[in-house]
Amino acid sequence: MKKNVTLFAAMAMGFFLSLFSANLAAQGTDGQGIVLRLTIDGVSTDYRNGACGYGTAAWGGAVTDEACLDVVWGYDITPDSLGCDSIPAGSLNGKAAMIRRGGCEFGLKALNAEKGGAAFALIANNVSATAGDDCNAIPMGAGAVGDQVTIPALFLCRNIVNLIDAALLAGKSVQICPLLPRLSASYAEF
Repeated sequence: MKKNVTLFAAMAMGFFLSLFSANLAAQGTDGQGIVLRLTIDGVSTDYRNGACGYGTAAWGGAVTDEACLDVVWGYDITPDSLGCDSIPAGSLNGKAAMIRRGGCEFGLKALNAEKGGAAFALIANNVSATAGDDCNAIPMGAGAVGDQVTIPALFLCRNIVNLIDAALLAGKSVQICPLLPRLSASYAEF
């Protein structure tokens, strides 16, 4: 009996220690648990999944690492930033490619960004649903080729897109950092 109580106490202690560990992630594989940190010239703002934040895709790669990536427009060969045509290989190496909504399926946009070397695809909502509505965050359908995408893909609300676009036009430094919430982090939801 004493052996069973000791074993149970050790298992319970291990469980509770893991709950309070700084390394315990509270993130799902589809991007819904991440916090998206936008940093413009050193000033950071955190966004979450949903209104005035971002939408997710049930396809594409999972966010498994915390990495800050420079944001650039993903220009294709037309040259526009719709991502419906091929994007020159290597032109987006290690970057977060922002691609405008419209013209073709979300999966094709993300796949073209990946083929251009992007580490992350950010689909930019450049259209509001109603006048003054810049907070639409929608889930993205895969289309015909979304199952081939291996990089993470998120849909950015127009309010975030406008901030990024203005910063890029002004020559400012723009980075996106997907953060895996930790129970000990100030940005973790309880």
